[in-house]
Amino acid sequence: MSELKYLSENNEFSNVSRYQVLRVIEETPSTYLETYNQVKIPVSPDDSYHVVSQAEVGRLDMIANDYYGIPEYWWIIAIANNMVDPFLVNEGVMLRVPSLLTVNN
Repeated sequence: MSELKYLSENNEFSNVSRYQVLRVIEETPSTYLETYNQVKIPVSPDDSYHVVSQAEVGRLDMIANDYYGIPEYWWIIAIANNMVDPFLVNEGVMLRVPSLLTVNN
């Protein structure tokens, strides 16, 4: 499985660097940088938590539709849970589903 961490956690870039919000994906023996700027979604008391059912395996779009009414918001759940591949969501995994109020702020 891949390990994720933000470059800023290693103090490799200053707080004003455009690279500070990129995540490092480490898959032994290789290390990759994400190719776009990732946003951080802070934990909020308004967040929900969801346990993936068998029918939802690899289907963040279904979960997003249940919580947000918009399946295209699957990426919010993926980012909040530091997922490299959102299609590798297994049954029984607990996901944080951020409140849209948190995402919009």
